[in-house]
Amino acid sequence: MCCGKKISFWKILAGAAALLLVAYLFTPGFGGPEEGESYDGFTAEPGYEWPPDTVVAQVNGYQITQADFNRRLDAEIEGHAEGQTVNEYVLLKMMLRSRLLYEKAKKHGIQDTMTFAETYEWIKGSERAEWMAEDDLRRNAMSKAYLMEVVISSLDIEEEDLEQMYMQYKPSMPEGTEFQDVREILLNKLRGQHVERHVDHLFEDAQLSINENWAQQKQREAQETQSQCSVSGCPNC
Repeated sequence: MCCGKKISFWKILAGAAALLLVAYLFTPGFGGPEEGESYDGFTAEPGYEWPPDTVVAQVNGYQITQADFNRRLDAEIEGHAEGQTVNEYVLLKMMLRSRLLYEKAKKHGIQDTMTFAETYEWIKGSERAEWMAEDDLRRNAMSKAYLMEVVISSLDIEEEDLEQMYMQYKPSMPEGTEFQDVREILLNKLRGQHVERHVDHLFEDAQLSINENWAQQKQREAQETQSQCSVSGCPNC
């Protein structure tokens, strides 16, 4: 019984993250066309190879081409075990998310802070840095430093908020689990929710467009392979 309750507890935490992911993927203005729908008489079938100069997406005037996407995809594949798949539609969403956070980081001068310097050194010393270009590494560090220094630091979580969350999940926890045993888990979960709400607002305020045929193709490919989100750094995984 104890093991069953433990699994149930983690499923609840993972389920909440999955709902955030679904909200992203099917938000109006971000998702692809309906099943069977096509644009300009063109339907990209699974496996279709897009030319390198194809604009996959634009956000606030910044373009992501197929060549840009391929470089990031190659890095993701390199960083995963052989045989694992990457959901390319989710990967595009992550690239757009990173771009929006990077723009905010630049506006806040994060590149000149100690938080950025420490985050950069931490990422540089990780295995992930082995397949990251220097520019990507710095942008990634700026984005993470921005979240820590600007977004998370502004969050005021009361102890009673954590205790209420504990009581909500307690029936699903292993018998005998005390509040202090899971306090950090609950704290990180609330921080994660705060971050994703912030990112939601960035998407809402952004000038965003997606190549609809591209999105349709990637959605179909993901459905056919029943791939899971295995994108490095995805906050919803």
